[in-house]
Amino acid sequence: MSGTTIHEFDALAAAAPGVVDTAGLRSVPPQVFAWLESQALRVAEAGDQGGGLT
Repeated sequence: MSGTTIHEFDALAAAAPGVVDTAGLRSVPPQVFAWLESQALRVAEAGDQGGGLT
């Protein structure tokens, strides 16, 4: 398991054929990107209720 966290990148993108990582942009597997996106939307919809990513 890698010790890398998502906080180490300026932006994440779903990996696709021909997409390469550039400065500040990191490609992640589409399943990972979809999960992160769903978590961010869930937190945004919940508002500032003291919740976080789970």
